[in-house]
Amino acid sequence: MALETKTILLLSLTGFLSVLTSFTHGASECEPVGDIQFICGIIDAEDIIEIPNSEVVIASGRTSPSTGSIYAVNSQNFQSREIFPQNALEARLNTSLYKDCPSEATSFQPHGVTYRLGVDGFHTLYVVGHGEREAVEVFELNVAGELPSLRWVGCIVAPDSVARFNAVTSLPDGAIAVTDLNRAGGAVWEWSVDLGWRIIPGSEMVGANGIVSSEDGDWLYIAEYFAKNIVKLSRGRATPFLERKNVGYMVDNIRWSQDGSTLLLAGHDRNCDPQFNCTMSDLTNILRMNPVSLDTESVLLWRSLDVFPVSTVAIEVDEEIWLGGIRGTDRLVRHPR
Repeated sequence: MALETKTILLLSLTGFLSVLTSFTHGASECEPVGDIQFICGIIDAEDIIEIPNSEVVIASGRTSPSTGSIYAVNSQNFQSREIFPQNALEARLNTSLYKDCPSEATSFQPHGVTYRLGVDGFHTLYVVGHGEREAVEVFELNVAGELPSLRWVGCIVAPDSVARFNAVTSLPDGAIAVTDLNRAGGAVWEWSVDLGWRIIPGSEMVGANGIVSSEDGDWLYIAEYFAKNIVKLSRGRATPFLERKNVGYMVDNIRWSQDGSTLLLAGHDRNCDPQFNCTMSDLTNILRMNPVSLDTESVLLWRSLDVFPVSTVAIEVDEEIWLGGIRGTDRLVRHPR
């Protein structure tokens, strides 16, 4: 069924601009604008993800190249709470899984996030971290208590050849896959306890950005950022199968829809020269993609606002689409579907 494209126009009325530019963290300064609502106090949430069978959305926020916070947001009452580094439980290294992790992480810049479902409300959260080390930091996430909590349990240090990981997805056999956004030639890396790091065959590309896995782990969907492609790549086959689809936008993060039937892409309206000097995006096109045909349709157009310049990720939360973003924002966006 065709979806109506919803366009959010850049507000130009003086009264509205005065409201928008005065937003900070206070409740009175975080009022809705039309049918757009905000969840404030969350700094530069580059990635967000909903934890199934719970009321928790996790957001990764950045405050500097080496610092940031992880937040838990209640999807029903829209209250948020920092759960790392503030309010984190005492660290407890899992030496059976992460014996090569050199030390506890007390501070880092969170980037891509994903989860592995556990039991009784206790799950594993994987967070790409930048700072003193380049690694995937691993946490025990408890969503069963009165308040969500995080306990650091280990890390997976990046290979020496990787300067900066980007997005991460969990795989059903205990492994994870992580993108290397390398302008000179990146790839998707897979890690498991038994085999360590290896490049997934067929995944070499310039600017591997967002990534998700199919539920069975047989397929990866990767944002080839600079080429404006989505790459569908098989996993575990003797001969990799690869399909590229140009979507006309530089796609940042990819998320599954709430019912798991389609993909949501956050696409930036940017252009880059051969040296990868890129224009800044003032428009994010949220696209819905069929994971079989790779056909897309526009769901929402977000035009830059002072309080929320650009979206890097979109997720479905009940009857809303939530946006996370960077470039100096202090909030998430809630928009009706």
